[in-house]
Amino acid sequence: MIGYRTTAQVHNGGNIQSASHNPPPSEILGVSPLTKPHVGAIRLDPPKLSIVADPGANIDDNTVQVAAPGKWLATTKTSWLEIHCATGNCGGSFLLVKFRIDGLKPGDYNGEVKVAAGNDSVILPVSLKVATMDNGDTIKASIGRPTDTHGTPNYPTNSNPKIVAFGDSITYGYPLTASQAYPNLLQKRIASDGFNFEVVNSGVNGETSAGGLQRIDSVLDAMRNIKIVVLELGINDQSGISASTMKQNLRQIINKIKAKNISVVLCETATASSSGEYRAVFEQLKTEYNLPFVANILEGTSTSDGLHPTVSGAVFMTEKIYTTLKSILIQRDTPPTPTPTSVPRSQGLMYRNPNNPHRWMLDGKPFYPIGLGDCVFVRGANNAILMGFDGEQTQNFTDLDTYFKAYSDAGFNFLRISVGNCSFPLELTSENWALMDTYVGKARQYGFQIQFCFFDKNPDPNQLEYVKKCVERYGKEVAIWEVANETYLIDAHETAVSKIAKYVKSIDPLKRPVTNSTHPNQYPGFHDYPDLALISPHWYFEDNSEFSLDKDIVERFSYLKQWGKPVIAGEVGLMSANWSPVSALQLRLASWSAFFNEIGLCFWNTSWNKNYKTEGASNIYLGKQERSFIKVLSDFTKQVKGDERIAKITVNKPDLVRAYALSSGNGYFAYLHAFTNHTSQTSDISITIESKTAGYATWIEPATGRVLTTGKVSAGRQTLPVPPFLIDVALKVSSSPSVKK
Repeated sequence: MIGYRTTAQVHNGGNIQSASHNPPPSEILGVSPLTKPHVGAIRLDPPKLSIVADPGANIDDNTVQVAAPGKWLATTKTSWLEIHCATGNCGGSFLLVKFRIDGLKPGDYNGEVKVAAGNDSVILPVSLKVATMDNGDTIKASIGRPTDTHGTPNYPTNSNPKIVAFGDSITYGYPLTASQAYPNLLQKRIASDGFNFEVVNSGVNGETSAGGLQRIDSVLDAMRNIKIVVLELGINDQSGISASTMKQNLRQIINKIKAKNISVVLCETATASSSGEYRAVFEQLKTEYNLPFVANILEGTSTSDGLHPTVSGAVFMTEKIYTTLKSILIQRDTPPTPTPTSVPRSQGLMYRNPNNPHRWMLDGKPFYPIGLGDCVFVRGANNAILMGFDGEQTQNFTDLDTYFKAYSDAGFNFLRISVGNCSFPLELTSENWALMDTYVGKARQYGFQIQFCFFDKNPDPNQLEYVKKCVERYGKEVAIWEVANETYLIDAHETAVSKIAKYVKSIDPLKRPVTNSTHPNQYPGFHDYPDLALISPHWYFEDNSEFSLDKDIVERFSYLKQWGKPVIAGEVGLMSANWSPVSALQLRLASWSAFFNEIGLCFWNTSWNKNYKTEGASNIYLGKQERSFIKVLSDFTKQVKGDERIAKITVNKPDLVRAYALSSGNGYFAYLHAFTNHTSQTSDISITIESKTAGYATWIEPATGRVLTTGKVSAGRQTLPVPPFLIDVALKVSSSPSVKK
């Protein structure tokens, strides 16, 4: 069946004010083999409609059937059929018109659909393609892309990396010109940021998810080197196709795209009249496939008819899409180094959460940095990079793959690279660039976000060419630039840091944040410099500080947030020895407390030897137990959806337990530390909270991830009993009891 669908609404004296979904009314409802002579079916819902017959078609009164007699009238003229509302009250109903087409030979036919209301009308061209089937007795007909001012699709055949904008008239750009449509604006936007991608407009006016499913294979096969598909479909399904069918169609489209190893950016499209059932489909697919997601692209967008963006609306919508897309544009001129399928690869670069300046995002999702830095050893005739690793009894080193995989699997996701700081040096004419290429590349292969520090101790403003080479060489892989490691607060250094920071901002097309770290004894320093967008202090805590670590986090770091900048402590470790019987516990307490206070921590790892001692800064040993603690925290943070804020929580015994809380639209989260007792269970504790969510309270043991108890809770202010716990305990309140046993 060949189907058309439109819902032109008439207001204000009969003028066409809005045509919901996608004019022209050429939506494909489905195509099936039709026996000659065949019947076409057209579903329409305007007050008046005219259809110009295709060449070779024979339409007369005897073949016209109107499904709603008494309401709609049908008449014929020499070359076209006119249908109009007879009662004046036909809006909101569907008209089914059937007609026979005799003698239609295989080939391409051009026709028009005329939508009229009062004295206003518009003629919209469509094309009909008819092909003879193998048995010679049937004809297969399908509606092709309408010919209009944008021209016929001409997919490029070159090998340039491509982004395909795949969608309906919102993508196509109706009623704008091709240059005003969002794919063309997106092309200019990514080019201005230095990315070498070709954006292809594959939008079709009137497209539904069913139509998209029919043509996705041909689109993917028509071009080489497609890297990303921006998928925008579904708005036309919402008044004729069920939500379950739309979901199944979109799922099949996504499967086909991902089967070719192409990334998908999913766009939600909804109008004020869209039901929750349809909107839920986009959220479900986003979660099911873990997709970068653009929430309702029409929200806040200026439109001409409630649906199609105006010129300024297209610009606004482009920025919404680009905000998500930018995070996965990891290449410019060349594709990334091939990565084994067993190795995860981060698709983008972390960036500040636009709704919370103290949090981060990655690929459109919340990102909570749990970091490490380390010494880098170069050994042997082949200059192999080795990393200290699990030196439990004796000194031990391993290769980059083993090292990064172990820490990535444990939940570490952030790496600070400090040039020349217990690592090989790097200068403009250095022979070590290939070593840095390998180190950076391997870190990115295993999903690490990178903070790259140019200088150790002494920032040199006379080495701007070296800085430029770093930015150009690693600009696709680095999320944060750091001017210098542990500079002293003297006038010369302050001037140099400021000059270099400004220079980096001027040459970095992505305008990534720039930071600097000062010597720990001069903490914090540089926090109010306007050219530094991130505060990155260093912190080495006392060996016996496990009872006060959570409080130390708040006192040492939280007040820095008053400058409206995110805080990531670039080095965290122990003062006199890298390991002690309680150092793993100290890491756990510090990590959980930092997360609940919107602070990122980057531990300076020394794991080649479990007995490393140096007075003042002995770093920290990140072995198997430490990694297991981070894994529990990492799994916990994945349940927090990114809109959380620090919340109020009250403990009945504040002289025994300190508590921290986060509240979000999807739940409530808390962390408690029994800061006076680490040897026996703490009991008879209760907390008073105010949760936005009714559902289930799940208590988790941070040491193991084990669930202690689960129970139902209501929304609003309430007091909850805390199960007996040893040292610390975490709470998750959510609408479902999704817990880890």
